[in-house]
Amino acid sequence: MFNKRQIIKNSIASIVEKVVSVLSMLVMTPFMIDHIGVDNYGLWILTLSLLAWFNIAELGFPAAVQRFITYSIEKNDHQAASAYYSTGVAIFSTLGLIAVAITITVSAFPSIFDLNSSQSSLFTFIIIILSVKVMADFLTNVVNGVLVGILRIDVDSYISTCNAIFKLLLIYIFLPRYGLIAAAACTVFADITTNLIKYMYMRKLYKELKFDLTSITKVFFDDLFKFSKHLILIGIASVVRRRSATLVVAKVISLEALAVYSICSRLVEHAQNLIGSFFHSFGPIFTQLEARQVDIEKSFNTVLSFGLFLSCSITLPIILLGNEFINLWLNGRFGSVTDIISLLALSLVFGSFVRTINQVLLAQANHKNLAWSNIFGAIISISFSIILGQLYGLRGVVLGTVIALFCSEIVLAIIIFKQHNKFSVNKVITKFILSMLLSTCAFLFSKYLERFELITSWTSIIVFAAIYSAISFWLCWMIFLDKPLRKKLSDMLKAKLQRT
Repeated sequence: MFNKRQIIKNSIASIVEKVVSVLSMLVMTPFMIDHIGVDNYGLWILTLSLLAWFNIAELGFPAAVQRFITYSIEKNDHQAASAYYSTGVAIFSTLGLIAVAITITVSAFPSIFDLNSSQSSLFTFIIIILSVKVMADFLTNVVNGVLVGILRIDVDSYISTCNAIFKLLLIYIFLPRYGLIAAAACTVFADITTNLIKYMYMRKLYKELKFDLTSITKVFFDDLFKFSKHLILIGIASVVRRRSATLVVAKVISLEALAVYSICSRLVEHAQNLIGSFFHSFGPIFTQLEARQVDIEKSFNTVLSFGLFLSCSITLPIILLGNEFINLWLNGRFGSVTDIISLLALSLVFGSFVRTINQVLLAQANHKNLAWSNIFGAIISISFSIILGQLYGLRGVVLGTVIALFCSEIVLAIIIFKQHNKFSVNKVITKFILSMLLSTCAFLFSKYLERFELITSWTSIIVFAAIYSAISFWLCWMIFLDKPLRKKLSDMLKAKLQRT
């Protein structure tokens, strides 16, 4: 049986991590723009986005290590878990060194992004400093896989929370005097420190786990590679699809436009992470169910319905208030961003829909065709972003990204899922269509209200946020959750309140 208490602890810890991450961004973004300017802030975002491209070099092994360690722990085979752990360390050490070499090579060619001479020198220096972080992040993939395998995601989340706070304090102290160089150095120092703490906790929580060079054999490598070989294409295509917009904006438009895009996309990304924190534990749970050969249709429908309810409850207020919030937050530096934030917010619903589908397919090892879905999405994303970006600027880039997400994460994901499962998805498709209709109505309503300038202070935005959130929650509660699930959740909440 699952430890429901631990699942709840994992979710709470993940939520705390995401909330702190959001608060950190809200404090740090205007602080950095005030001290280094919009263009240099855009350069910082460009640098971080380039580093994210090196996730390609992971070649799908993080998910493979996580899955096989989870399987081994479920079968109480600590020797096999140690072997997969040791093999994972060897793999990620090699991949990390390759990624560092590529990172340093890229730093020598800043002219690709049409940077001026001062920005070019700064870009090169920052990339070299952050290459240390690249290596540390690769090695931490194995530690993360073990923590997920023993369902101690709460440990990972709380340590990451401390990392965000520690990094914020360091940058706050050193950025005003030393600029972006300080931001890079503080990021590296904070990440390495917290990764070491994470490793020590892993060793304490799973004492049976041993690193043994003799257990690194071709047999265990082949197991990881057979599972990850399809994830290689998924990872490459996913990174290209998610990160291509950043490069298109920097190359086709400007660093200032990149700053605007980054601010909107990061707000939505943090909301996506917050939603995902509720469902982070379900990946290994689906894997455990599959290991026990238990029917997962009911669990699939329940998780997917709750995901749509939660994502749409958050999406609607973002569409309605995102523009006003950003303008109040950054003192109106960038004008109206309603179209951009509204389009990006749709990815919250897309993400909740495809997340559960991917979790089930990965648990079943039926993820082969997901690679082609992601490749197709990456091609569409790059093509449409460039074409529409040249025609309509930043709005065109965002529109191209959303079209790619819809094609790959909704249409193709459903087709692939139906190839491997006989589950009926008609009800959840209907709910998804309703979520799109609600989002469209919210967008039109927000455009209508813009002309009246009703929100001019933090007090007014808090009042409207409370009203919109309450209405959104009630609508989504009634639309996306079936009556038995609503009753079950209500009973759980009442029991919790009574115990309190």
